[in-house]
Amino acid sequence: MRKVFKWLFGISVLLFMGAIFLGAVAYGVLLRSLPNDSGSMKLAGLEASVEVVFDEHAVPHIQAGSMLDAMQTLGYIHARERLWQMDFLRRVG
Repeated sequence: MRKVFKWLFGISVLLFMGAIFLGAVAYGVLLRSLPNDSGSMKLAGLEASVEVVFDEHAVPHIQAGSMLDAMQTLGYIHARERLWQMDFLRRVG
């Protein structure tokens, strides 16, 4: 009986450690998949530079020289933030 208890305890410890490891790996993968809100990038088709600032609630504030640049930047940011949702809803459908 004592041997069986040791085996069960050992297996439960291994399963618990495996679950912690898998949770850490999943957290790392999900964290890397988040979009980067800092830095600069170049978008084709813009006439002038556009500044996008994200506040503490991740709401983008766009400052552009023309309405066309602002709309193109808004479309890019919207697609970047919602691409997962479009793909998810396509798979659900």
